[in-house]
Amino acid sequence: MRIGFVSQADPRSTDSLSGIPYAMRQALARRAQVSAYTPQPLVKLVKRTISRLGLGALTTRLREFAGTGSAGAPVGTSATGVEDLYQSAAAEARAVQTELEGASPDVVFSCYSSSLVAGLDIDVPIVYYTDATPRTLSTYPEWAERPEAERRCAEEFEARAMQRSAAVVLASQHAASSAINDYGVPPERVHVVPLGCNVVPPNGQLPARGRPTRDHLALCLVGLNPVRKGLDLAIDVAEILCRRGIRTRLTYVGRSTSRARSSEVVTCAGRLRLGRARDRLMHHEILRQSHFMIMASVAEAFGIAPAEAALFGTPSIVRGVGGLPEVVLDGETGVVMPPEAMAEQYADELASWIDRPKEYDALCERAQRRAERDLTWSAWADRILAILEQTKVGSGSSGGSGVREAGQVD
Repeated sequence: MRIGFVSQADPRSTDSLSGIPYAMRQALARRAQVSAYTPQPLVKLVKRTISRLGLGALTTRLREFAGTGSAGAPVGTSATGVEDLYQSAAAEARAVQTELEGASPDVVFSCYSSSLVAGLDIDVPIVYYTDATPRTLSTYPEWAERPEAERRCAEEFEARAMQRSAAVVLASQHAASSAINDYGVPPERVHVVPLGCNVVPPNGQLPARGRPTRDHLALCLVGLNPVRKGLDLAIDVAEILCRRGIRTRLTYVGRSTSRARSSEVVTCAGRLRLGRARDRLMHHEILRQSHFMIMASVAEAFGIAPAEAALFGTPSIVRGVGGLPEVVLDGETGVVMPPEAMAEQYADELASWIDRPKEYDALCERAQRRAERDLTWSAWADRILAILEQTKVGSGSSGGSGVREAGQVD
């Protein structure tokens, strides 16, 4: 099977979009013939030559679909900015389409690239993958801060991409429900396939922490955005536990804050890049030596960090938002706290595990076993390849009519 791999983010870089497109491409390439196409290397050239590429008709079709042409209302108040978004998306789609037509893949797999898929006009079935829709991203503070015109364009591109695709694959049931309810994708064309883990323990590497005790409770939090990931609440929890006589240490991987740097209970590891051997080893050690990952995110599409912790046998305590309750199974592989829970309640929960050593051991074992079974890129590729194969067989024209037998929400 020849797969055309389409992504806005560079699938050759371990740093681009947290290395997710890179990991996806690698996982698929181990079992199929994969050619990657991304507009990123062409962006500067495209911007200089938009007027010479003859993209007016494609842009018009996108705008007519979105209801922003002559018969529709404008997307936002900045007409110039909106037009730039459409022109750029159309140019990128055209550049990628030209390469795809020359390669003649059996099926196109696209990740996190709604504007590209929205503009493709090819007779090859498309499988579209994302971990979030613009509607589910509405809970993200950083998303709400974007210009209204940009957010509405994203909605329009997402709707077009999903309707254009023969199969739509989401990382969680939370996102799949949005695809069905918010974007009108027929349930038989929707799949749920969890993301894999980018931070993987070397073979035979065992946890180095032992059980949590009153003399040693190690917590960690991994996430670039300290506000959305709930860093302040995590610091509150660690400080509360220390005041109760439980020696607690919180290690934070991500962009540091003044409070984190000044807190006596926090170790700031900074941002760790997986492409650097030293950073990767440090990340491994943090996960191996932590008793729990704590992630009280205010919003979360999926949550790769708790999945990666689980691969190291480290359970997580998370806030029950977005896809987190699907990554961390409450009482089975970790703890899911109510969205309204306060720091005192997180502290109570964590302290309770000190007096339940055998239960803690079992929690760690279940977390690791489940992660090894369901949350690796190998497991992801198994399920994606099955969807791609069925899509290729069941749909031979643009968009197709959907994937029936393999299309149930898993």
